[in-house]
Amino acid sequence: MRNDWRSCLTKSQGDTVGYRMRAQNCVGPNTRLEVVTEGVLTRMIQRDPELSGVGLVILDEFHERSLQADLALALLLDVQQGLRDDLKLLIMSATLDNDRLQQMLPEAPVIISEGRSFPVERRYYHCPRISVLTKPLR
Repeated sequence: MRNDWRSCLTKSQGDTVGYRMRAQNCVGPNTRLEVVTEGVLTRMIQRDPELSGVGLVILDEFHERSLQADLALALLLDVQQGLRDDLKLLIMSATLDNDRLQQMLPEAPVIISEGRSFPVERRYYHCPRISVLTKPLR
């Protein structure tokens, strides 16, 4: 995802768009958009509960529900309700269950954008089966 954002802006990594993962950090003083994993986001909230300097948090591909994504949303809602009512949250997904999310966040507006479908071509290739018993490992 970070390459998609960066290519839109034609800037070098860590300049306008940066990213942070467990073992990598590519952000700088001019970074305006930072792509992080849910685990990094959780640690950011633990270190700085107010998320100083953050104006908007985007949770993308939220339909890929995971414990970390759900924890991130719960922590962000807690930050928003208790410390930062100005913190904006944006939850995005191409296949999100809007009804379930609307029950959890009744005051949040839902914006639906109809996308285009593209034909998918399936190709199957014949792969010869190799028996481990008849072919020694090389």
